[in-house]
Amino acid sequence: PIPGGSRAAGDLDAQLLAGKRASPVPGPDRARRRPIARWTFDDVAQTPDVEGDHDMATIPHSSAKLRVPDAATRSQGDCATSSAIAVPPHRFAITGSVSLSLGTGPFTLFEKRSPGGPGFAIEIAPDDGDLHIELKSSDGRFARFDVDDDGPMAFWAFVVDVDEPYILRYSPSAGAATVNWPSRMSDEPPSWGPPGTVHLGCTVPAIGDVVVYDEIAIWDRTIGGAELVAMATRYQRIAQSLPPPRTRADAVAELGR
Repeated sequence: PIPGGSRAAGDLDAQLLAGKRASPVPGPDRARRRPIARWTFDDVAQTPDVEGDHDMATIPHSSAKLRVPDAATRSQGDCATSSAIAVPPHRFAITGSVSLSLGTGPFTLFEKRSPGGPGFAIEIAPDDGDLHIELKSSDGRFARFDVDDDGPMAFWAFVVDVDEPYILRYSPSAGAATVNWPSRMSDEPPSWGPPGTVHLGCTVPAIGDVVVYDEIAIWDRTIGGAELVAMATRYQRIAQSLPPPRTRADAVAELGR
């Protein structure tokens, strides 16, 4: 745990270090490294990568979040990055604020596609108060998790490590932080594989199911508990201080002036 950090951050790192195969918590030097790509969805017309060149074409969205399905059209448009993203195949993380309202599922939360090579995906299915989450490579390697569904909105870190993948989940409103280890895994953990384009919101969920993304980032390293809590706290503070976001109606009105 980082000295002076919150109790939630300390609890999360304590749980992480108590795992079957302890993964190192990034030190101060590692913690300062920025993500490979990050999307904030603050613009209704385009989704730039605020860290680099991996801009994303997405379905129309408003309220500075990516909502699937789109409330107005209930149909999906383009939803992929403009260029391929590369990370170490066996050591990477995907973080972000994700709100899940799933009645049936399954839903493909995240997908990396590599023509001619194995892909990587995160799939989620609800089951009587639990979320069954699977990190998987298209070559058959996987890690399955059973996570309590204790609220729709949380900040997540889906982490693939050399030894064993894990999932961190922090709910700022509930102050609840958990580390989740696989309940079942293939002989080898899933892998990112070769560089590929990232797809978000391409799957239309079942009628009534809604998934909302915000502040999604991809990292070329693992993520510790204190880092995740810091991300969530910063995100919540910024969200509360921002003025009401522009909507598509605002954009149309401005074009007509």
